[in-house]
Amino acid sequence: MFDAIKILTLAIRGDRGASRDERGATAVEYGLMLALIAAVIATAVATLGTHVLGAFTQMSSTWP
Repeated sequence: MFDAIKILTLAIRGDRGASRDERGATAVEYGLMLALIAAVIATAVATLGTHVLGAFTQMSSTWP
């Protein structure tokens, strides 16, 4: 019974003395940013790669 009252009191007032550990959240955010950057790089390389390949193919076919 007293534990429930203590929990409700902390929930209402907030635990002002507790320090928040946000290292895990920061690591997740950095992981998401890294995944997004990797996806953008992969898309750019795939798109530019086909254009560059087409340009080299055209150049090599015009040379004797």
